[in-house]
Amino acid sequence: MGIEQEGSLSFRIRHADKDWATNSKPYDFPPVESGPIRAHVVKHPTRKIEIRVDGPLGVELVFEGTIPPVREEGLSIAVTWSPEKAQLFLDGRLFKVAPLSDTRGPGNGGAPGSARPAPNNPPPSDA
Repeated sequence: MGIEQEGSLSFRIRHADKDWATNSKPYDFPPVESGPIRAHVVKHPTRKIEIRVDGPLGVELVFEGTIPPVREEGLSIAVTWSPEKAQLFLDGRLFKVAPLSDTRGPGNGGAPGSARPAPNNPPPSDA
């Protein structure tokens, strides 16, 4: 079983602006890549954090929520996935869970994050 089917990715984000997590400025952090897995983090002016992970299980995992308090050394982010669920941990604490075994559509049991299938763009026909 490869990392696309079951695995984890962890990294830390921080910014030179000491108040980046609490101010009303947007921050678009550089993507993090590990093999076929790519993560991208955006902090919105509303203090919402958006974490997108492309590659696992043929879906794009999208987690959103209010950013928790951030220490001076930054925010540790870890995402784990298996065919049943994806989980987001912030500073070692479970932040969101997204069940993946239900294929009825986006959602994660009522939490404000989601996991949804990646776009499926079929090749153009020659007709």
